[in-house]
Amino acid sequence: MDKKQHHKIEWFDKLRLNSWEVEILIVGFVLVMLFQVPETISFKLSELMNSVALDTKTSFFYMIGQALSLLSLQISISILIFCLTVYLGLRGFWVGILGLSSVYPNGINLKKLNFNDRFTKDLKKYNFNHFIINIDNICSSIFAFTFLLSFSIISFLIFVFELLLMIILGLGASEKFETTGGAMKGDIEGVIAFFIILFLVPGLLYFIDYFLFGIFKKIKWKPFSFCYYYLDKFYKYITLVFVYDHLYYTFISNIKRRTIFGLFFCYIIINLFFDPLNERTFFPEKSSKNLMQYYYYENQFDKIEKQDDASYPETAFINSEIIASNYLKLYIPYSPMLNKTLQDLCPEIMHINDQDVESDQENEVLDCINLAYNVFIDDVQVESDFIFYLYPHKFINLQTFFMIIPLNNIAEGKHILKVNTFELGGASISMGGVEGKIEKTERNSIELIPFYIQRD
Repeated sequence: MDKKQHHKIEWFDKLRLNSWEVEILIVGFVLVMLFQVPETISFKLSELMNSVALDTKTSFFYMIGQALSLLSLQISISILIFCLTVYLGLRGFWVGILGLSSVYPNGINLKKLNFNDRFTKDLKKYNFNHFIINIDNICSSIFAFTFLLSFSIISFLIFVFELLLMIILGLGASEKFETTGGAMKGDIEGVIAFFIILFLVPGLLYFIDYFLFGIFKKIKWKPFSFCYYYLDKFYKYITLVFVYDHLYYTFISNIKRRTIFGLFFCYIIINLFFDPLNERTFFPEKSSKNLMQYYYYENQFDKIEKQDDASYPETAFINSEIIASNYLKLYIPYSPMLNKTLQDLCPEIMHINDQDVESDQENEVLDCINLAYNVFIDDVQVESDFIFYLYPHKFINLQTFFMIIPLNNIAEGKHILKVNTFELGGASISMGGVEGKIEKTERNSIELIPFYIQRD
């Protein structure tokens, strides 16, 4: 038994010595994968923001949950990329020093330098082996800390999901009592709100304690420590912190707080430093009749990469910035945010996303869409005549409203296409007698698309 135990210890020691090889392979592979992810997350976030109507409580909290998960994932990946890049740089530096130490095992040749005694005294303090060990320890710590940080964000995200699930279930129960319970609705809302607050406040205290390295666990007052002990146990298991808490306590007991906070501070400073300084003061930032945005023109879509902010088409677009024919194609991406406007403009229309829908019902919706969108060329209104078009975008099949605009009577030169969208609507949220509101103001949204006519 002792021999077997001794063999295991030797195996672990050997594994620790050679762990850097595995670390480099893992980091290289993970970095290649991670660099592909941010563009997909940004695209999915844009897709999410343009696929939810926000006219019901359920859709609102559904959007909040998904948006928080995507944003948390984006932050986690940014931190992972930063930390693993630093790790790879330091580990490469370490390998270089290791190779140099094998070539020159005696380190610095003080006799050959022949420096003044004042400088030689400082150089004698340098120890090659000690330096190599320190760099190796830093690299291994960064590698482990990177994944600890990612797991911590995932745990917090689990807590947020559980909270949102409680809110959604509470809203569902409240709506059910509104139709069946009547007078009991106010009481059930109060009970639901109480349980949500009872889950939220201790949970926030737990994560404050977690990210401040156990500040509440240091309180010696027995009544508090007794209560907090069970709170800590509860949230540790429901957020899966127990899976990696050994790693967490190893870090906070061996690494100083100022070191970890210093790393975060460096990360923020480096990010700010790499933000480009924009001194192009004589070029417009906002959409105007004098600015041709590349995402207004279909023929430019092939040049848009997935990480670009305009990779998901959110605005109206036409086929080209230079029109050589006697017509142009107008596409308007369909956003569920328009649902409320269409229902207010045309209360009699029905949902048509079912299989058994008659063409007359589709025509009624199209007539309503024609009312919602007013199209102008150089302030001259064009009759709206839209049709549904499932547009084959390079990243997604996009639901759009499409129409052809004839240009026979329009002269060559610069022109402005104006799309005027009437927007109306709002949604309210009630919980525990407290009223909240998702504000959507009544307004006209205007898009201006400059283009040129140059016939062949």
